[in-house]
Amino acid sequence: LGFGLTVFEDSQDIIAHLEALPTKPDMILLDIHMRPHNGFAVLEMLRAHPGFATTKVIAVTASVMNEEMAMLESSGFNGAIAKPIDQTFFPEFIDRAMQGEEIWHVS
Repeated sequence: LGFGLTVFEDSQDIIAHLEALPTKPDMILLDIHMRPHNGFAVLEMLRAHPGFATTKVIAVTASVMNEEMAMLESSGFNGAIAKPIDQTFFPEFIDRAMQGEEIWHVS
């Protein structure tokens, strides 16, 4: 697919881990129910940090209720994808999101 991937086990010290990467990520896929900080708290940290304030952040969630989707959108996420991730759609999702399209894929 032409991109690199870094996985973090949890959200502890997430900003320090991101700063330690050799290159700034173009996009962050963020699990909403991660610990110790949930996805909303991590997004807030990212948006407050000058190095990551404009980085594309995509929510990854198993909760696809309309209320949560509205909350994700109003919180400043650049899109969302539902778990389990549809592997046939995922490459297209990433490509479109990288080009700046906001995609709220919940089915």
